[in-house]
Amino acid sequence: MRIRTAATAAGGTLALLTVLAPAAQADSHKGDTTFTSVTFSKTTVNVGVSAAQSLTVVATAKDGSGISGIYGGKLVSPDGRIAFPDSASCTRPSSTTMKCTWKYTLDANDTDDYADLKNSNAGTWHLDAEAAANDHDFYTLDTSKSVKVKRYAKLTATQVSPEPVVKGRP
Repeated sequence: MRIRTAATAAGGTLALLTVLAPAAQADSHKGDTTFTSVTFSKTTVNVGVSAAQSLTVVATAKDGSGISGIYGGKLVSPDGRIAFPDSASCTRPSSTTMKCTWKYTLDANDTDDYADLKNSNAGTWHLDAEAAANDHDFYTLDTSKSVKVKRYAKLTATQVSPEPVVKGRP
């Protein structure tokens, strides 16, 4: 009797945990729409205080009925900061595909308070974009395509040899 009660309690706890635990955010889609490629111009962006760093992202989406548009194209930091592109352009290589290019500038010393990057923004940033098809299919990139953003740091060489000892000086 005790074993049955313990097993029921354990099973009920597991069932409750699976219902209450938050689901991992993943890409979502409907139909045959896909992103055939997403590329970043850099795998790691080192943001320092002296110069802004640029990053280019190119995404290509495909659907049998054709792509009506690729929307979003924003970079999201681990702590939720959003970087919108400075410029965006899209072309149609074929009747069923669309290719978009977004250019971003990441700057730690920007005069706009919102654009200032902080140490807490370092980490894996991901691209949020959605491809919409003519037949109302879609594909949403949430977290699968990412780039590393690091705070640039440089060590400078200093003299580390021992100083000579002079008699009478502390």
